[in-house]
Amino acid sequence: EHEDVLRFWFERGVAGVRIDSAALVAKDPALPDLEGHQGPHPYVDRDELHDIYRRWRAIADEFGGIFVGEVWLPDAERFARYLRPDELHTAFNFTFLSCPWDGGLLRRAIDDTLAEHAPVGAPATWVLCNHDITRTVTRYGREDTGFAFTAKAFGVPSDLELGTRRARAAALLSLALPGSVYLYQGEELGLPEADVPLDRIQDPMYFRSQGRAPGRDGCRTPLPWATGEPFAGFGST
Repeated sequence: EHEDVLRFWFERGVAGVRIDSAALVAKDPALPDLEGHQGPHPYVDRDELHDIYRRWRAIADEFGGIFVGEVWLPDAERFARYLRPDELHTAFNFTFLSCPWDGGLLRRAIDDTLAEHAPVGAPATWVLCNHDITRTVTRYGREDTGFAFTAKAFGVPSDLELGTRRARAAALLSLALPGSVYLYQGEELGLPEADVPLDRIQDPMYFRSQGRAPGRDGCRTPLPWATGEPFAGFGST
């Protein structure tokens, strides 16, 4: 059925498809309980995923389309398997995305990224922000400029002027690197993280934390197309 969905959109001229949580598409058919489980996680990075992506790649190649996968794995060799010539074309670069504002660490992240992609001949990707990550202007203005979900908290101060300068420099760096660059909506405007009132928060991450973590709504607010209009002029509902 999913292959029919891919064909439907490629036939209509879609240039590419982003695969969310690409390392979690296949599950253990036995659906085991996790309590006391030993060894690799039964729902993450399963070998049968690669046969799935080979079938999908053959469909994309019929139309000249591409895939970009959200593949967040700590093992570089396991990550590179998703980018073999008959699987996904590209995958988001979380090593670079989560790196703090530090010249040496950024250099290492760039070198490691290029080394990870070289064995399979895949182009690297460079991304600084997305729908899960604290917006770059805000993050780079904080004392701790790295990213981790566990670091999301209320009331963390940020120097937005400093963050804006650093975000501009990071964008310039990204655009100078070999490979492809992904801009998250609002980055081109230099948007900071939005301060969402507690009664307007919708992210399940906030509720699962019993209100301790602010969640991801602050980076998911609409673009301010018209500042004086309802819903920022983005829509009527």
